[in-house]
Amino acid sequence: MDITSYVKFFALRTLIIVLAVCLGYIFLVFVAKPVLQKYNVLNTNKALQINYQNYENSVLAHVPKTGNWFWFNGVEVFIYGEPSGRICQNGDVPVYVFNVVSKNIEGWRCVEPIENVQKFYNDKNVKEQVLFVNSSKNYDTYDLLNEFITRQIITINPTSPAR
Repeated sequence: MDITSYVKFFALRTLIIVLAVCLGYIFLVFVAKPVLQKYNVLNTNKALQINYQNYENSVLAHVPKTGNWFWFNGVEVFIYGEPSGRICQNGDVPVYVFNVVSKNIEGWRCVEPIENVQKFYNDKNVKEQVLFVNSSKNYDTYDLLNEFITRQIITINPTSPAR
């Protein structure tokens, strides 16, 4: 082989390496990064961290921005921690109720305390998981419910509740 063959071989290898780096960068910017940002894998320090436990088609989550608890039992969403001024009997607590099947706000209802719900999940040995959501929007209960549905953690159907 003469010197021009070595130069051509070196130029071809360099061109292949440069092309591979460019294609890798394009893949990262236009394919991988949008997907990773959608699921909040990138910049998790700017994402809202929601700790949750799910069992069958139910989920218990703590919403850090409000300090409220969110419990979906398969049919209804119970929001613990909203001030109501209501007094319940027999150790029950007032919670805000939203029926997701009928999409009706049912208002306030007296239900078992959040500690009993937490005990249910702990008795089932359900591990706590973390969900990162985009903190650029102000997440309310409905947004959180949709996030759990979108990520297929729960499904909405008119079957009996998990508990």
